[in-house]
Amino acid sequence: MLAASRATRLGRTLLARHESVALGVEVPRPRPPVHAAVAHAPPRARAVAGERELALLRQIEEKANWLSCLMVHNANNVRPSRDGLKVGGHQASSASLSTILTALFARVLEPQDRVAVKPHASPMYHALQYMMGRQTLDNLKRFRSLGGVQAYPSRTKDLPEVDFSTGSVGLGPAVTAFAALTESYLRAHGLSPKPWPGTSEAPSRPGRMVSIVGDAEMDEGNVFEALLESWKLDIPNAWCVVDYNRQSLDKNLEEASHRIHEKMFRLAGWSARRTCRHAAPGVRRPVSYTHLTLPTKRIV
Repeated sequence: MLAASRATRLGRTLLARHESVALGVEVPRPRPPVHAAVAHAPPRARAVAGERELALLRQIEEKANWLSCLMVHNANNVRPSRDGLKVGGHQASSASLSTILTALFARVLEPQDRVAVKPHASPMYHALQYMMGRQTLDNLKRFRSLGGVQAYPSRTKDLPEVDFSTGSVGLGPAVTAFAALTESYLRAHGLSPKPWPGTSEAPSRPGRMVSIVGDAEMDEGNVFEALLESWKLDIPNAWCVVDYNRQSLDKNLEEASHRIHEKMFRLAGWSARRTCRHAAPGVRRPVSYTHLTLPTKRIV
């Protein structure tokens, strides 16, 4: 995985690209990136730098979200089709994760961390990979066709290689939990990870295994089984983000279903934090939540 520790590192890469970023359509270039605050800067300077960093992250998010939507539009309405059938693309379910994916890949993740991306967020994920220089324009144009980027992230069919395959839906929480368990076992037996490519520095801390799932994915039985296993085996460093957008192929999820999901995690010994992501103008109640869940007292 390519994971930058600062948004400005990714921002310099993205904003320095002089070519069009998607499907032959030129995108307005944002303002030049700014440097993040240094640790010993005065509080006011750190605050200003933090605001600029957030502004840069928003620019990256908007650009990637636009590209992901255009990718789906191209696949359904521009690209020639032999039978006239559309291929879909889950624009809404992908857009609902634009903020989280941008924050993860542009700011939070470090090289030893791994992510199981929500299947229906594939367009947003591939858009970010392209902006980081790790995906090709031709693959984006062939989204959901032979040889192009896949509808669901796939380790065997996608290039560059993704961390975890997440189709069928519901695999994310299980695969990340057991990846964290495997790394813990290897470290306990003296089998630490190798140094970073091109360096002599090995990761000092275990990787964080992050699973991003949609709220409808919580209907999959193996999700709760994986949560129980993580509790029974005392698995550290496993994270799960539930994107509560109420979008499902067969129905709209119940408005209060996030409370049920929160109880599921707590019953399995996880700590659950609810974050309001979107609020409709003039509406007091938030219309979309994100759950950040992590094993209680077991995060390194």
